[in-house]
Amino acid sequence: MKWTQKHEALLSALRGDDTIPSLYRALSHGRYHLDEDQVARLRDWVRSLATDPAWPHLERSLDSLTAWPETWNSAVEAGFSPLSDHHNALVLREIAGRFASDGDYKSALRLYIWHVEAFQRLFATDYPLNFVADVDPQAEGWEPKDVFTGIFRDETEDLIAKAKDAYATQTIDRGQLKFAASCLDFVAKLQVGTTDSFGAMTAWKASAVSGKSEISRIAQKRFDDELDAMDWTADNDTIAAPFERLSTLTAALTPSEALLVHVVTETVEVLWKIRHVGNDESDGFKRILAAIAPLNEMLAERVLSGKAFGHNSKCADFMVFEGELISEPGPRSAKFKRGLEVCPGHRNCLMLLSYVRLHDADVPLVQLETLPSITKAVPGRKALYGRLVGEIESAIAGCEEIFAHNKSLPEYKERLQKQKERLGME
Repeated sequence: MKWTQKHEALLSALRGDDTIPSLYRALSHGRYHLDEDQVARLRDWVRSLATDPAWPHLERSLDSLTAWPETWNSAVEAGFSPLSDHHNALVLREIAGRFASDGDYKSALRLYIWHVEAFQRLFATDYPLNFVADVDPQAEGWEPKDVFTGIFRDETEDLIAKAKDAYATQTIDRGQLKFAASCLDFVAKLQVGTTDSFGAMTAWKASAVSGKSEISRIAQKRFDDELDAMDWTADNDTIAAPFERLSTLTAALTPSEALLVHVVTETVEVLWKIRHVGNDESDGFKRILAAIAPLNEMLAERVLSGKAFGHNSKCADFMVFEGELISEPGPRSAKFKRGLEVCPGHRNCLMLLSYVRLHDADVPLVQLETLPSITKAVPGRKALYGRLVGEIESAIAGCEEIFAHNKSLPEYKERLQKQKERLGME
């Protein structure tokens, strides 16, 4: 029997009926299934995939959910045709939307990124040129680029709306906010190649950058309004809420230098206000520090790399508040040293670091003070107690070198001198 195109079509259809549901299920981690009409709609997708170098990678993992997402990554490396990538982008966006609707934002973000990457590969080819020619958008009075840039603009506007909705509520939907902001952040950071049909990727990236700025403005205004109206003697949840809300957004949406500077500056002022009303030992105070610490570190990195100027002092001020809550000498000292790295000569960092060094004398000084006076008659006492005296003198000298105006220095020097005289170690 001669093998005809009808036989090929039937084989492709049969293969699609078998593989489309499996592929869709694998991409959705086994969560979503297709009915007959949906399978029929996607037959062209699998027909195209079946001729791609990527297909063997996909086919051998259709029944192994644990092999994903690594399977998709290896398939991308092997290569998809532009037609397949067009289908890929649309299907992946659809699954991402279903994940987001069900509140699985982590999976939604992964699929959304894959769909963006598929479009990026697609627009690095001449496929869009042929596609636009086929649909003849001129009949609608559009420019050819509007076919795709319109779709991407709508996607961006939808993400902006999701972020706004999530941020507008009193108790924010952190998952939705992080998903929408992360999607925008990913598109805004796209590296657009020299080939970009109709400038679609460039336009999409620009719309995402604009969207990020819009969300940041909304977030900053709400932050400022809440701080202006705040009673800093309120309960922990109330005083921490503006900072934790903003932290959720900036964890997903890389903040601008202007936003970082504004937030760190305002937070330092707030911390002083809370201390002034005697609420600085509260859990809310600690939660504010924890929420804004990543932003302050971002600002510090930008200052040290020369990407931000003139904000050293506030950045170090924040680190002083952080360091004061650290009890362990090593980490406490490291925090003040970090502040001095950002802002050399910062007075409070120097002073508090000097106290850390001076307290190295506490244990040996107490040991010396507990020795009975009778030990004055012990032969070789200088050698016997010299180690303790040396540790104390080293701590005092280290403190003095860091910050000579430390108010506790005279006391420590006096205590040491008194013990040296008492034990005959002059």
